[in-house]
Amino acid sequence: MRKMVLTTVGTSLLNHLAEKKTNLKNYIERIEGKPSASTKNYDEEYKTIKKESLSYLKNLNLDKSTDLDKSSAEIKSLVKLGINQDDEVYLFTTETIDGKLCAEILNEFIKEKLGCEVKIEEIKGLQVGDFEIFKKEGIKNFIDRLTSIIDNPNYRYGSEMILNITGGFKAVIPYTTILGMMKFIKVVYIFEDTQGLLELPPLPITYNKDFLQQHKSIFDRLAERTIVPISEFKSWLKYDDEEFNKCSAMIEEDGRDVMFSTLGEYLYKQFLEDTSTKIYLSKKAKNVFDSLTGEYLSRIEGLFEDLRNSQRRQQLIHKKFESFETDCLCLKKPHTAERIFFFEDDKHIKIVEIFLDHNEYETYIKNNSILKQAYKDFVLLE
Repeated sequence: MRKMVLTTVGTSLLNHLAEKKTNLKNYIERIEGKPSASTKNYDEEYKTIKKESLSYLKNLNLDKSTDLDKSSAEIKSLVKLGINQDDEVYLFTTETIDGKLCAEILNEFIKEKLGCEVKIEEIKGLQVGDFEIFKKEGIKNFIDRLTSIIDNPNYRYGSEMILNITGGFKAVIPYTTILGMMKFIKVVYIFEDTQGLLELPPLPITYNKDFLQQHKSIFDRLAERTIVPISEFKSWLKYDDEEFNKCSAMIEEDGRDVMFSTLGEYLYKQFLEDTSTKIYLSKKAKNVFDSLTGEYLSRIEGLFEDLRNSQRRQQLIHKKFESFETDCLCLKKPHTAERIFFFEDDKHIKIVEIFLDHNEYETYIKNNSILKQAYKDFVLLE
């Protein structure tokens, strides 16, 4: 399957270059941590470092482990992942000159050597100079852009998505790792002095729907106001310390004010999106559903709830198909027979087929395809 690798970009390449080409060390130090908006002020340094870096990389033999170690954290991890011309790489970089420069160098080199498509994403506010900007803008913008790619069904279900945290600003690693687990995406990391690629398998982590539903009015007010005095926020909770402690996983406070934490805001947005998701049934699927009673009805209604939760939906996508034609997705729990074929349409779910029995499913796909265009007149599930 085609790979889509979302890679954070650091400056290990420049560190290697400074060791090998000491004449460039001053140039590299001059641009270190400077905002990318000031790139034109360092035009000579930028162009010189870029030219020397590409020349340095092109002289390396990536098939040799000693040369691979001399490249960069990003290149080494992508080679270990077996990236080729069928794959796509996103490079997420800080809003700094050295970050931008490394991404541009990697972009050219990866395209030439590995042959894959590459896209650069510079994240506004992602920098090391100002912690407040990083906390309020940088990490939020990073999570927003990352999830916009992950949640795009054209990407999510047509590729093996991988989060590569080998390079880049180390402060983003916890956020990226948690997001990978919640989105059921493999996270990879390679230690700089070793050849092994560490894989963090996806875990079935999700949010507490009941808790968010119970506190919806509180979080709605916080989302509307953005920042609220602690005393006022506690008054919304009727000064219940236990309730405040329960909310602490969603918020952060500075001793005076309360605001959503980065992950808390993301979780709440995801909850609101999921609870607004509607399910529609094709005529055929509705006929099957209307005929259900007892245990079968309970199981299918459980799958409907999984479909409404974007995280569970991604976790339960069944990708092992026998050879038959379909442009839809299949939801199936492990070790069960029931299958639902569906597609996403403007963040809503349209179910085209419901199978209750494995033999029924096998018999059907031997002689039929499951294509969106064959299903019309969907009915809203009440």
